[in-house]
Amino acid sequence: MNDEANQTEHLTKERKRYTRLAIIFLFALAALQGLHSFFFTLFFWLAAGAGAMAAYFHIMLKRLASPAHQQNFSPPHPTRGRPSHPQASQPMPSGKRMVIIGASVIVGFFALMIFIGLFFGDAEPSSNEEIQSNEEIQSPSDGKIYDRAYASYQEKNYREAIDELKPALLSGSADSQSMLLLGDSYYEEKNLDSAYVWYDKAYDLGERSAELSHLMAYILDERGQTAEAINFYKEAVGQDSARIDIYKRLGELEPENASRYADMQKRNE
Repeated sequence: MNDEANQTEHLTKERKRYTRLAIIFLFALAALQGLHSFFFTLFFWLAAGAGAMAAYFHIMLKRLASPAHQQNFSPPHPTRGRPSHPQASQPMPSGKRMVIIGASVIVGFFALMIFIGLFFGDAEPSSNEEIQSNEEIQSPSDGKIYDRAYASYQEKNYREAIDELKPALLSGSADSQSMLLLGDSYYEEKNLDSAYVWYDKAYDLGERSAELSHLMAYILDERGQTAEAINFYKEAVGQDSARIDIYKRLGELEPENASRYADMQKRNE
């Protein structure tokens, strides 16, 4: 009976020890997984291994307390010669324990792979749906939004055009034509700062025209940003030399070149 009590005490201690380790590893996983995926993987495996060992010792305790096992420790019947004594179950050898730990780690690894596969397998369609949804918003010129805004602009309802286009563009749209139309609507409302913001965005997306350069140059000129205005004025006449009113303004901004700009104006009149 002393052997049975010692074994029960040993198994109980081992079960408690591995249970504590599993809980510690789970807390570490929860605390550190946000830093790097390595910590999630590491502590997941460790928690899985410790949990498997705790489960093993729990099963051993259950077996030890079972009626079938108690029969092995019943008093022996008298026999001829030396009385036989039941063999008490010995603590699990360290080699066998390492085998179980290794098996637990392998099981934990495959469980982690399955978890990652299920997680990212479910996330990918959602991501695709989100991208598709954004693409629908990011192409107002291909749908009814642009058409309604353009109709409002043509009717000089500039505020309605702004209200149609701005939400779609602020959602992340990269439609340069809608940006130009929004800029034109702000320009007609004399809101030059907002107009320049959308002209500049369209320009960065590759929109190039004498009209756009001329508008941007004019707004910069009004702001007193002379050097930048001159560059856009020159870009405008480089694309369309017939914009003769630009030459006069360039002559005013660069007096030292006024005569040259006057000649260019005469040649293009």
